[in-house]
Amino acid sequence: MSGLIRAEIIKLVHRKLYWVLSIVLLALVGLLVFVMLVLPKLVPQDVQGLTLPVASDVIKLGAQQILGQSWFPLILAVVALGTDVSRTIWASSLTRDARRWAHLIARLLVFWPAVLLTSLVLVLVWTVAASILIGGPVGLGVAGWLALVWKAALIELAWVAIGLFAIAVFRSTGIAIGVALAFSFIEGLLAFWSVYRPISLSKASASLLGGFGAAESAPLTNLLGTEMSQVHAVAVLVGWAAVMLVGAWAGLRYRDP
Repeated sequence: MSGLIRAEIIKLVHRKLYWVLSIVLLALVGLLVFVMLVLPKLVPQDVQGLTLPVASDVIKLGAQQILGQSWFPLILAVVALGTDVSRTIWASSLTRDARRWAHLIARLLVFWPAVLLTSLVLVLVWTVAASILIGGPVGLGVAGWLALVWKAALIELAWVAIGLFAIAVFRSTGIAIGVALAFSFIEGLLAFWSVYRPISLSKASASLLGGFGAAESAPLTNLLGTEMSQVHAVAVLVGWAAVMLVGAWAGLRYRDP
């Protein structure tokens, strides 16, 4: 297992796609800073209704926007496994280590922390920018940052697991990315359906991050219902991750000749 993990770390460091997607995500954070923090100060008369967020809401706003970019963990997870299973490399990999679950877990243990670390660094970038532009401390404190870490970890785990499931089942990187992205879009829309809402991944993610104390928007509350409890949200995220990882293992196990 350690050899597989070491190999995946080397692949990650040398994988241009990871760095390109991270730069794209950084650019989106820069755009968020400009729209949410710079425009209201530069031309307040031209952006009526868009005001600077209060200090207590800043971290929550940035975390929700950054962790809401599900395309980032989905694409990386698909590519992490897809570069092998979509080509003859997979057969060679199995001759070195026939444990399919070990290949799956090795990729999970490398790409999940990589996605999490990237997201947290960008939340920190957002926090620093907000502190400068708002003109005051906006930090969470040690306890708040620790809470953010474990919440972000659960959210990213679920999306990485979905990406691994998609490529394990479809075996084509392009198709798996398309299916995973389509799922993330449809899943977000299904959160408006009251029957599906109790197991909604999007709803669970928003509810978990909503525990930082900011008041919820009344229109959104009317559309999406009340927040899940923290325990409920954790159960949904863990459940999605577990089901997707078992499904990914089954795809690797039973789709091979």
